[in-house]
Amino acid sequence: MDGCKHSPVLPAIAVTAALLMLSCGRQGPVPPPDKTPPRISATVPANGSMNVPVDLNGGIVITFNEKMDPSTINNQTITLLEDQNSITGSVSYADADGVPNAVFAPSSSLKSATLYHINVAAGVKDVTGNAMDAPYVCTFYTGTVPDATPPAIESSDPPQGDVTVVPTTAIGISFSEPVVPTTIVFRLSTGSTTVPCDMSYTGTTATFTPLSVLAFNTLYTATVDAGVRDLAGNPMQIGYVWNFTTIIGAPDTIPPVVTSATPTGGTTGVAANVSPSVTFSEPVVPATIAFTLSTGSTTIPCGLNYSGTTATFTPFTALAFNTLYTATVSAGVKDLAGNSMQNDYVWSFITSTAFDTVPPGVAAVVPAIGAINIIDRPTISITFTEAVDPATITFTLTAGTIAATCPLLYSGVTATCTPSSPLKHGTLYTARIKSGVVDLAGNAMPSDYFWSFKTK
Repeated sequence: MDGCKHSPVLPAIAVTAALLMLSCGRQGPVPPPDKTPPRISATVPANGSMNVPVDLNGGIVITFNEKMDPSTINNQTITLLEDQNSITGSVSYADADGVPNAVFAPSSSLKSATLYHINVAAGVKDVTGNAMDAPYVCTFYTGTVPDATPPAIESSDPPQGDVTVVPTTAIGISFSEPVVPTTIVFRLSTGSTTVPCDMSYTGTTATFTPLSVLAFNTLYTATVDAGVRDLAGNPMQIGYVWNFTTIIGAPDTIPPVVTSATPTGGTTGVAANVSPSVTFSEPVVPATIAFTLSTGSTTIPCGLNYSGTTATFTPFTALAFNTLYTATVSAGVKDLAGNSMQNDYVWSFITSTAFDTVPPGVAAVVPAIGAINIIDRPTISITFTEAVDPATITFTLTAGTIAATCPLLYSGVTATCTPSSPLKHGTLYTARIKSGVVDLAGNAMPSDYFWSFKTK
């Protein structure tokens, strides 16, 4: 209470009020109480996952967007079902490094080639007593072959040696398979200084967002420690270390904007269980994203998941058929330098007349299958049969055992990339889209898609 004064001759009521303010450690108005329901920001396995190991060494991980009341997280509020049969298991909760996770650990191995549902009841509460206002259901399929292969890091963004990194960038790594996010240990440093980062994890990608803008013209070292475990408990054997350098330049004064949205504005026939998403022009602070989805005067509550530069909004209930919905991302979204988006981003779409149960596929690719004499830095594109969740796209480009770095951009129904460095001349390259790409209705592409082309 140093620096705070009160007079001994104040009336008793005034003294009492002053002491109450001091005892709370505040001066000035008290912030309004938290009345926002908690939501689930991610699950491992992700909704719609295929080939999930029958031995889930790390259990099923459910990540909330805020600290929860542990007494409300138990076997009554979190359940695992196979058809209508409840699977026995233990439920735990931990808030490690500010990431609130609930874990359901099955008591025995799951069945192979089987559909499972993990259910979180609407009654779970945050630490201030707000209850989740709708139940959450995540669906996944187990595989048929035991997984004995440890995970590996397939690519990083920025790639090794990149000298064109913007100081407001987020750092991403893509694993060869889904992993347990709580086993990822990441460090970003320059010299002896460590840069604190927030982590988000979706699909097979972990994204690390620095809590402050990086310095210009500076070499940074990023490290992922060995020991990252896949869902079957296999640990990554070797750590992954790479370097990149930020550009020489002036401070960022450009506000973020929304560059694309899914479904695209004006789309009709959208699945009723769609999860709309937007991609920003640069990494932003997830806590500053305000989103509404409405039809007429009715607002639909949604959960938020943010990865890289993409925010995905998952309605807590399926939308109505054949209905016009309007989605809005409000102005005020901030980039890592503190610049605020100046205008609302608004778009609309109309839902279909029936549920979408058809998985996505690949409709066209560039370069074409079997193409030859391709330039050393081609623009590679994959057009899907329908809009998909870009966070579920895993793309690799290899020549034998050598992998080329090719960061993906996604818009509409097409993913594109340009190799970060020239490809080898006269070389056969194989491009692959892994199975598990999920459309907006949650249907997963059942198998990998391969094609090859040869450079000049």
